[in-house]
Amino acid sequence: MSRPCENTTQMAKQLTFEENVRRTFAQRLKLARPSAGFGSAAHAAEALNVEAAAYRKWERGDAMPSLGMLERICPLLDVGANYLLPPPGRRKKWTTPKPP
Repeated sequence: MSRPCENTTQMAKQLTFEENVRRTFAQRLKLARPSAGFGSAAHAAEALNVEAAAYRKWERGDAMPSLGMLERICPLLDVGANYLLPPPGRRKKWTTPKPP
């Protein structure tokens, strides 16, 4: 059985990783939107048939879309999931490439 301190440290690392994934996704989503012809988050949200507030949460990194929604976002913005999400296993600061 793990000691409580170890579990707390593991949880902190996991939260940090999840936070980095959200931030990276948010940055890349925000960059890809105008490149796909959507001038505002509200226009992209309308095309996805979601509330504008939900879409803005994704762009701020406050929330993540479901995998099903990610499948709808990628073709709409003409990007792959590999562009929007950081590679697994890398926990250092990720660089955000320009959208394709």
